[in-house]
Amino acid sequence: MTNADNLDDLDHALEEEAEFLEHAVDVLDDIFYVLDPNGDLRHWNTRAVAVTGYSDAELAEMNVVDFLPADELSRIEQALEETMRTGEGVIESELLTADGDRIPYEFTGSQVTDSDGDVIGIAGIGRDISPRKEYEHQLTALHEFVNELTTVDTVDDVYSRTIQASEDILEFDLSIISIEDDGVLDPTATSSGITPGGVTEMSVDEGIGGKTYRTGRTFLINDLPGHPDAKPQGPYGSLLSVPIGDYGNFQAVSGESGAFEESDRQLAELLITHTENAIERLSRERQLERQTEQLEKFAQVASHDLRNPLNVAQGRIELARDETESEHLSAANKAIDRSLSLIADLLTLAREGKTVDTLETVALGETASRCWGTSIQRRATSSWNPSKRFGQIPDG
Repeated sequence: MTNADNLDDLDHALEEEAEFLEHAVDVLDDIFYVLDPNGDLRHWNTRAVAVTGYSDAELAEMNVVDFLPADELSRIEQALEETMRTGEGVIESELLTADGDRIPYEFTGSQVTDSDGDVIGIAGIGRDISPRKEYEHQLTALHEFVNELTTVDTVDDVYSRTIQASEDILEFDLSIISIEDDGVLDPTATSSGITPGGVTEMSVDEGIGGKTYRTGRTFLINDLPGHPDAKPQGPYGSLLSVPIGDYGNFQAVSGESGAFEESDRQLAELLITHTENAIERLSRERQLERQTEQLEKFAQVASHDLRNPLNVAQGRIELARDETESEHLSAANKAIDRSLSLIADLLTLAREGKTVDTLETVALGETASRCWGTSIQRRATSSWNPSKRFGQIPDG
């Protein structure tokens, strides 16, 4: 074999290797690029053509600044300089296409050096991060949804707002909330795309909805007709079913198979967590309102039943003073005034619905003296250690 033959074999091997590498970068789902030190595009894969909408001939004449928004150029230039200096870099920016679309992208880059170690450019990958950005946007919207729920006054409004959020934020086409009532899951709120009567109540022992309620687990099913527990009420291919605590469940359906992803599950569970918290808040508020109402009724009755005899007693004391003077009459009148004051305080407390939330230290000896002064002191005596201190009385 001659030297010429060896050179031919080497050239052929190099050509095959180059073709292999070119094919390898062409099958990437991401954009592959190589820039020279000036930012001019020197190499790219077919994905770059497909995403940007520019032809190979057009790309060959373009610079990195041609693909980026004007307000991002300063930041991008700094990132390129840092990559050239440090060896690696990562930056997020919108990619401008030939049609004027703006696609969120994450670009990673590394130095390219020659045989002498001199930097001759940057090679890297551009990855579409639209799903991630959309997920972040949805998370932000769901946190704002929490603030919206704080203004809702009824449970039915909570359900309807939840369905609306599933459409506007999570972009679910068809959603339904079913609430358990006497062993049956009753459709309570539905998307506008579900016709009246399009969904019927089901036993908690039936279907994926019943299983969701019984187990407290979320189910993501992308082949609904093939699922053994499924009892779809329509031509649905996918189902996302999320429990709403002990109240019922939330379900989103699609006519297509494989319609839901893991991110949909996470967002739906977060949405329903906010829904459940709002329901529990309203439940606590209703319970507090009932307790306040009961307390006010009790206070009114107690006030009426106590004030009348106390007022009679005061009148008798005044009549007795006309006949005789006694320190006992003054003490009795003070005790009645104190009782009437307590009744007024009780009524105020009941009307304002307040609870005792501040504890104060009291002098036990002084308090005992005041109490003893209002009692009948004939044969009884009192004694106490005024240095004694007591901690907080435990609840219950």
